[in-house]
Amino acid sequence: MNKLVMERLYKFVKDRDIALKYIDGLKDKYEVKGFYTNLNNKHCILLDKDLLDDPDEHQQILAEECGHYSTTMGDTVKDNACEYYLKVVEDAEHYAERWANFFITSPEDFNKALYECNTQLEISDFLGIELEYV
Repeated sequence: MNKLVMERLYKFVKDRDIALKYIDGLKDKYEVKGFYTNLNNKHCILLDKDLLDDPDEHQQILAEECGHYSTTMGDTVKDNACEYYLKVVEDAEHYAERWANFFITSPEDFNKALYECNTQLEISDFLGIELEYV
């Protein structure tokens, strides 16, 4: 976890007036560690309270939920299993994860990784981002 990244994430949330709530048992009850929604034109991110005990995962999940705020259009929370809807949800997850990884990685860190690493896997480990985004 990078303290500067967390500060930027909290600033991002505050500047956009996104409510951020930590919920006991979110993962146990709903099988998600984080959730972004827009209720009555009020943006809200819910995170499982246990994430506070795992700074790296906390950073990644919060960044991904901020990514949903930044990239998601419409409602992707409907209980619908049609093929088109599942593709919409898959795309929403992909865009949010991509946004999160770009938010977390500074250009300086990326350049340093390119200089010091030999493989995409090493770059992924160095930057702490998913391999598919390297």
